Amino acid sequence: MQQCELNYSLLCRLVRDMAEDDSREILLEDNSIIQLQIKEQHEYTSFIQLKHIFSNKFENILDFELSIRLYHDARQAEVFSSDGRAMQAKLGYPNSGMEQTDEKFNINHFLGDLLQHCMRHGRSAEAII
Repeated sequence: MQQCELNYSLLCRLVRDMAEDDSREILLEDNSIIQLQIKEQHEYTSFIQLKHIFSNKFENILDFELSIRLYHDARQAEVFSSDGRAMQAKLGYPNSGMEQTDEKFNINHFLGDLLQHCMRHGRSAEAII
């Protein structure tokens, strides 16, 4: 729960003043791009799509996409799908994808690390006038 609260706080700072269907790009020091897009926005929930697009020099690394749900009343954010695959709270082991039993916890922790990295090292990909 604490990780979801941290993720919510960081996401709200990064998508502040954005409306539905708006997107924002954050350029990282390795020239990869984090793209945040608000897919849906409601009174109590929002749906955000996060894409990490790597530069050409990392040809062997694949881009990835996270779908995130923000719960405004609970002030929490959680990843509900990764690369189009729904995240389950707990997985049995062994499973067909050979994923960790706590995969959802791990992906939410990864999201927090990625958002903190964006806050510390990212810069706007848009020109400021």
